[in-house]
Amino acid sequence: MTDWASPGRATLDKTGHPDPAGRHAERVIAGPMGKLREQITEWRPNEGYRYRIIAGGPFVGHWGEVRLTPEGKHTIVNWTIRFRSRIPGLGSLFEKAMGIKLAQALGAFKRHVESGGRKR
Repeated sequence: MTDWASPGRATLDKTGHPDPAGRHAERVIAGPMGKLREQITEWRPNEGYRYRIIAGGPFVGHWGEVRLTPEGKHTIVNWTIRFRSRIPGLGSLFEKAMGIKLAQALGAFKRHVESGGRKR
């Protein structure tokens, strides 16, 4: 993810099961808004995963899901995020900012995949 999502540098801090990045894995992401700690709550190889933010960030109850759906020679990536703002009234502002960031991340992911996973 660090190669394409650019929220910052992601580091696997705790390994999961059955894959090191699988269920119960924890990643620390250091970015412009400080450090976030994500925990993988569901791991479905080749299908997607669910995660939640367990520390850091301006959100409460933040969870996300990445689903991968094969379609011919392509794969559809659906990334859903739900959260509440720690600061009342700023949820819609965060929603717009997150929408922009997700669109940028998915565009970078597409370029990353099309380049064969090479860093650019």
